[in-house]
Amino acid sequence: MVEVGRHGAFAVNRIGLDGAPFPLSFSAREASGSWMVDATAAQAAELADVLMRAANDTIVMVDLATNSFLDEDYVQWRPSRIAAEQGVSCQAHLLGALASGVVGLSEEALVMRRDDLPRFLAGWSAYELTLVDMPGRPTPERLDEIALTIGTAAYGGPVLPGLAGSRLRYSGHDDCYLAVESTDQTVPVALLSRLLALLAGSALAGASSVEVPDPASATVTSTARTGSVCSVPYRRTW
Repeated sequence: MVEVGRHGAFAVNRIGLDGAPFPLSFSAREASGSWMVDATAAQAAELADVLMRAANDTIVMVDLATNSFLDEDYVQWRPSRIAAEQGVSCQAHLLGALASGVVGLSEEALVMRRDDLPRFLAGWSAYELTLVDMPGRPTPERLDEIALTIGTAAYGGPVLPGLAGSRLRYSGHDDCYLAVESTDQTVPVALLSRLLALLAGSALAGASSVEVPDPASATVTSTARTGSVCSVPYRRTW
């Protein structure tokens, strides 16, 4: 079950001068033991519980950019200050020179409990967000290794094979476009199920939010394998 309001990804994003509703797109493929998903449209907060269920007990956030938390000079707060504002306990790790000139890395990485991800993301929007899961608590050296692996990875290629113990990576852009990599083959179906629920909810939500159940996984799997999602544009590569 997901709560969908009028400010969700499908409702906020529009296409063309007439403001046509934003379309759903989805593709999934297998590469080097990972399932790679590219899709629209979903805000990170709308997927937080889905990501949480697929992750190890620790989340490492290596990139965060937002206009939701700015100081008096319109400079973004540090990720750790955002976490404190959200009431989330975390470990902050300065990436220093690793982040200098590298696209996709913040100066500060955050380490938090998996179960705190929904609270951290609630009520605001990030236009860039990259996170990966880890078992246990990584050392500072391990955090540098994670950041270096993600920051130097080939665009569109799998990253998890180079991160021992990790089984989930999420990258979001404009809080609308998402790329998810998982070693769990059920994650693509869970993501498509959530996208369909969000699309339906965006059509139903008015002045108040609505709660929409995720479609059953068996129904979504059947729909995906036929490549038909009603009249919604859909790309299938699995």
